[in-house]
Amino acid sequence: MDGIEFYHVLPFSPEMASAILANRVDYVFACDPATYRKAVATPTMTTETHYQSVLHGTWINNKRKPFDDPRVRRAMHLVLDRPVLIEVVKDVAPMMVGGFLYPFSEFATPQAERDKWLGYQSDPEPAIKEARALMAAAGHADGMKGLDYMVREVAIFKLWSQAIQAMLKGPRGAG
Repeated sequence: MDGIEFYHVLPFSPEMASAILANRVDYVFACDPATYRKAVATPTMTTETHYQSVLHGTWINNKRKPFDDPRVRRAMHLVLDRPVLIEVVKDVAPMMVGGFLYPFSEFATPQAERDKWLGYQSDPEPAIKEARALMAAAGHADGMKGLDYMVREVAIFKLWSQAIQAMLKGPRGAG
C-alpha cells in the first residue's frame, strides 16, 4: 500500500453511505442498515457484521431540581420504552436493548432475566405505573414543565429525542 486517507464522518450518516455506495472510499465502519442491505446486494462489495460496543444513555444533571431527587431519575428511567426506541431507529442504526453491560457479553444478565425488570418488560404499563407513583411521591404528580433536553446532531439522537419527548409527555408518561 502506498498510502491511506482517513475521512471523518459521523457513523450511520448519509455522507458515509454515499461515499461507499458511490465507490469514493474503500472501507466504512458503522453504516446504516439500508446501506448495509445495498452493499450486500452489490457483487463487488463485501460486508461484515458485528456487535458494536456502544452504550447510549440520557445523562441527567442531578444537581438541578427536580433531578436531585432519585425518584424523579428512576421515573425517567422507567418510562422510556426501550423496544420502541429500538424500533424508531431501526432503519438508521441497528440497536439492541441491554443493561449497563453489553447484552452480548457473557457477563451480562441473560435476556430472559432482564425482560422481567421494570422498564425492560414487553408490556410497559407496570413500569409506567411505578414511574407515576414515584413522580407523585416526589411532588410532581402533575408532571414537570420547562425542562431542556439537548441532543447531538446525529440522526439516531434526533429521532430518539422526539420519541423520548413523547414518552415523557404522556398520556402514558411520567409527566
